[in-house]
Amino acid sequence: MDTPFFDETARQREVRRLRDEAIFSAHRNGQSCAEIAKAFCISRSNVAVRIKLWKRKSERVISNDPFDNLSRRTATLLRLQGLTTAKQVQDLHPHGLLDIRNLGYKSLREIEDHFLPGQHYEPWVARSLKK
Repeated sequence: MDTPFFDETARQREVRRLRDEAIFSAHRNGQSCAEIAKAFCISRSNVAVRIKLWKRKSERVISNDPFDNLSRRTATLLRLQGLTTAKQVQDLHPHGLLDIRNLGYKSLREIEDHFLPGQHYEPWVARSLKK
């Protein structure tokens, strides 16, 4: 099946990732935001945002704490529910997590990746077993 839209989207995402990597590398080598902005034809504020996001992404990859590796949105949803330990999150999986307002399957997959390696809740399988 040919999916030119998704291929183009993936290509554009990769181009942006490579650009951001080059921006961060230039910053690390001592270039100012103004110099980088001029070289990449983007605003200085956009350069600053790109550098900040790249640093945050790098810090998340280094951390051993699963809460640090979650997206900001998912971590906030868990924190607002008072879930601060991995054990609390594991005890709620999957139905208790899905009962959290605005936490959907995408966030559940992210939680499974970081807190429950090897587990993958399939709601349609669970529903078919009830019948």
